[in-house]
Amino acid sequence: MVRFHVILIISKETQILTATKAILRFTQIAKFFNIFYSMAATVQKFPEDSIENKAYRSVSGIPTIGANDSVRLGYHVYLYLTKHITSLKEAIHVAQARMTISKEEAFSMISKRLSEEGISVEG
Repeated sequence: MVRFHVILIISKETQILTATKAILRFTQIAKFFNIFYSMAATVQKFPEDSIENKAYRSVSGIPTIGANDSVRLGYHVYLYLTKHITSLKEAIHVAQARMTISKEEAFSMISKRLSEEGISVEG
């Protein structure tokens, strides 16, 4: 929700005129934001066979404390798959996801899921 604050410094002579201008300006701004929000972009999903989907699917079953932990872990697995991080173990460590299992268990679960997707994991 967008909130507008109108600050008026008004003398008694210009009180009505200034208030009218402020209301007109507010109406113009409100119309602009209404048009702006109606043109909002939609979210496009990645194709099922994309690297992004494979990375996030590989971590979907990892028990984490927060939802953002799972997203962060998936992002770092994606960085590993795109060669920005050298190893899967490093990606898990760098993600600093709060998991309820050990990093070794997470590594074995993720590497198993990646191998099911046809991606070989080297540590």
